[in-house]
Amino acid sequence: MVQLVAVALYHRNHFSLGNARQAFGYEAYHWSIMVMPDVAQGDDEVCHLFDATDTSAINPHTFRMNNPKMEWWYRSQIDINPRMNMKLLGRVVFGQIPDDISSAELDEFFHSIPLPVKNTYPQQSSVSWAIDAICAIQKQGWAPAFDLRKFKDFALAYGDERMRGSESVELDVKHFDVRKEDALVDREKPLEDDEVSLTDKEG
Repeated sequence: MVQLVAVALYHRNHFSLGNARQAFGYEAYHWSIMVMPDVAQGDDEVCHLFDATDTSAINPHTFRMNNPKMEWWYRSQIDINPRMNMKLLGRVVFGQIPDDISSAELDEFFHSIPLPVKNTYPQQSSVSWAIDAICAIQKQGWAPAFDLRKFKDFALAYGDERMRGSESVELDVKHFDVRKEDALVDREKPLEDDEVSLTDKEG
């Protein structure tokens, strides 16, 4: 048994639409790394999610803003149902992780990936963090080597198509075929460059 590892793409509201989508390029979507079961589990699917985010929110107990300066921080979500997040567009599978790697070990592994740095060029973001994570995964032998730029272009095109909602011809999980630098679509139903300075929080 193995666990699949994928890039999960999330829409960013108006940043994923129209002129903003063209201006923001890859950063028009939020990127996370998702570790998911090899066998489809339908609506009861349980996954692990890891990403870098600069999101902020109101603390319900203190009513103060968490992360008011919108600094990047590491986020791990263990044993979640990915379908509970309505912003999830889809997932691009690119590797496999041995089943005996625990969620705690995965958390430690992804926690070691350096966080993005603000006000740098090229712009760092959830996308650059995910690409660094992919490189680390490849070094572990959990994914084959492939052209990262072509993977980013592939994921971006996939996200664009998934944004069409019920009219999308893509399924919600797609496999990146390294040999063809294409994909093998496999499961689930459709949902009912580049780098510019980001002006709003991600994810």
